[in-house]
Amino acid sequence: MLLIFYMLICFFASTALYCVFLPSPNNWWYVLWVVCGILTMLVMFVLLLGLNLFIFKITKPQNRFKHWVLWQYVDLILIFFNIKIEIEGKENIPADPVVVYANHKSMLDPVILFYVYRMCNKSIISAVGKSTLNKVGFMHRLMNYMGAISINRENDREAAKEMIVGIKRIKETKMGYIIFPEGGIKTRDTEEMVEVKAGAYKLATKAGAAISPVSIIGTSKFKHLNKFKANRCKIIIHKPIYKEEYDKLNTQELGEKVFEIVNAGVRDGQSN
Repeated sequence: MLLIFYMLICFFASTALYCVFLPSPNNWWYVLWVVCGILTMLVMFVLLLGLNLFIFKITKPQNRFKHWVLWQYVDLILIFFNIKIEIEGKENIPADPVVVYANHKSMLDPVILFYVYRMCNKSIISAVGKSTLNKVGFMHRLMNYMGAISINRENDREAAKEMIVGIKRIKETKMGYIIFPEGGIKTRDTEEMVEVKAGAYKLATKAGAAISPVSIIGTSKFKHLNKFKANRCKIIIHKPIYKEEYDKLNTQELGEKVFEIVNAGVRDGQSN
């Protein structure tokens, strides 16, 4: 909302400035007035984006101002796609550090979870993504600036190195992470998790972080978004699993436990 307010201020300020130089108040000049105002607004937005990227580059991944700025852009994305989020279980979000484990049905899932955790308790949180995102220049830079880690699913050694980076960052900076333990979008035919990958849980267990299981309901329909009507989804945040509890389990058992929690939440949420 803050970015929209900023853009409107740029528009009205620039159009007011152009208005001073209008030789006569005829229709054609009013058209030029509005067009110039829109162009100025876009130029100012691009300049602001460039400034933000520079700030992202020179600050640490856990910088709170940086995450607050990104939250504004995330808010703009959700408004643009007309996404309405219902949140259940805000009180279950643990204090930092936290690793969020959720089912995955849409490319917007990490955006939605980043927004929810940032809004609910000002969490400094990043994400675990697939290494193919590094091929996109802008995404590669943004992921690096925000402390995200990328997992190469075809190279276990490289994946292990990235996990070590994430574990170290959780311990030293208290930054949290969002991870989809299925290893990507496996199917949109069901909202439930369909696979358990035990290795994904080492990120939390090796760092001693709280695990926050989350059920995402409704985003399987986001493949074809209709911006002219509300695209609704529901986020159910379950009670966290702390180190004292998961220390009794191996990663396979822990993965199966989170699997059951998330899928039970999906089933209950769909039936309500």
